[in-house]
Amino acid sequence: MEYTIRESSGLSHRDDIAELAGRQHLIVDSGAAHHGRELARRLAERGIVHRVYPVRGGEGCKTLPELQRLCDEIQLRAQRRDLVVVVGGGAVTDLARCVAAWLWKGMPLAIVPTTPTAYVDAGIGVKGAVNRDDRKNSIGVYYPPLLVALDLGLLRGCPADVLRAGLMEVMKMALIDGGRFWELYERSSPGLLATGFQGPDALPVTRAAITSMLGHLQPNLREHELSRPVDLGHLLVGPLEMRALLPHGLAVGIDLALMLEYAAVLGLLAEDERDRAQDTIRAVGAPLCHELLTPELVQGAIEDTRRQRDGVLNLPVPERIGTVRVHPHVDGAAMREAVLRLRVRGLGASTVAVDTASATTARSTVPAGRAGSRPGRSPAQHGRQCQPTRPARPADNEQSDGPQW
Repeated sequence: MEYTIRESSGLSHRDDIAELAGRQHLIVDSGAAHHGRELARRLAERGIVHRVYPVRGGEGCKTLPELQRLCDEIQLRAQRRDLVVVVGGGAVTDLARCVAAWLWKGMPLAIVPTTPTAYVDAGIGVKGAVNRDDRKNSIGVYYPPLLVALDLGLLRGCPADVLRAGLMEVMKMALIDGGRFWELYERSSPGLLATGFQGPDALPVTRAAITSMLGHLQPNLREHELSRPVDLGHLLVGPLEMRALLPHGLAVGIDLALMLEYAAVLGLLAEDERDRAQDTIRAVGAPLCHELLTPELVQGAIEDTRRQRDGVLNLPVPERIGTVRVHPHVDGAAMREAVLRLRVRGLGASTVAVDTASATTARSTVPAGRAGSRPGRSPAQHGRQCQPTRPARPADNEQSDGPQW
């Protein structure tokens, strides 16, 4: 399975998309309508036959009726070798990937990300999915594009919460990698929010995130191996997105905060490292917690995730910044304690409604959470650390138009 990810600048003035096919069908996110118009104008100048299909962005677009509508509309006008192009954020990209995969058992696809989440996460892999009822991503495909065309200029003007959501996706990869990547992210994340990913740090940060993500995805694109460090931050995204209606990245951020708290309760993560990482979430105004986050919600998410992973939870846990170990099972008492602590830290003690008797029981069985192992259990017994081979990271000072993954 091969595809090209090309980083460039001034995409609306280039022919990266136009040169792929003489007939094109543009699925355009409502939040990126101006970028869709610019691309359509460029295609018209080059004599490319094209049609635009607007889609209202956000998780609400990922439904079977919307998938069928787009398939019907495109198939009425398309020929098999026409190109499907998606211009937009992560949810519309997921939907469009399914459209391209379904039509005639596969039409060529190009992806133009216009949000940070699509840029560093949803757009660069091979997964696409739609939701069914309240079950997130329950029907989907693995389908590679011909091209992912990356242009940081297309992120200009994104709303603040869209930027925060993307920053949480970047933080996840920085937390997994640690080292220079983490230090760069920690230092630059407030500036990335302030500039809308247009400042000098945007290029090295997004390159590091993409390179790290691809290094993890490449050996396991179809997820034959279900023990994956990149699943960090994804235990709670289903309920938090579907019930709390949070953007995907903000749900990831809350999940990261909980996993940091859980690791500290287990005694695997030093409290100062937990605080450092959670402070990085706070620094960009992303939430640490949500009122719907309860022990019961987490338990339901654990059960759902275990079913999806063949009966083994495979929970990625950050044991230090730069070390994520995949735990096959969860310590229920420690997880409950972590939820209660995070509610206090993220919502404030006055807003936390908990069963104090249960909380006391949980605390009595869980150590306070400094570095070191839980009594009677070594860190190795909690799970195993996965370290897939990563490709060499592009130098931070390379200019746009250089990297092509």
